[in-house]
Amino acid sequence: MSYARWDSCTSDVYVFESCHGYEINVATHRKVNHNQPMPMSADYEDRLDYLIDCAAWQRNGVKVAIGLPFDGRCLIYQEPGDCADALENLRDMGYLVPQSAIDGLRKEAM
Repeated sequence: MSYARWDSCTSDVYVFESCHGYEINVATHRKVNHNQPMPMSADYEDRLDYLIDCAAWQRNGVKVAIGLPFDGRCLIYQEPGDCADALENLRDMGYLVPQSAIDGLRKEAM
């Protein structure tokens, strides 16, 4: 089961449970688009309009290196709470980390 997947708009991490433990794979690049703001789902009533605008944003964006210390790293934790702590640390460093991933791991830890 994955807790987060890579997404240029919202996530620099891919987080899942495997036979090794709770794994975090950190992206090395993300898309940026200086010509239009990133679409935010809360601004849309129609999900299809949001997805169309996201696709346009991605098409017109350019891939750039993230440039933070954990780029390209794979982190493995045996406990979901430790994985959630690591995600919070990554977010504090500047990585895009969905709150839902942290919340899911915290719930798993209970």
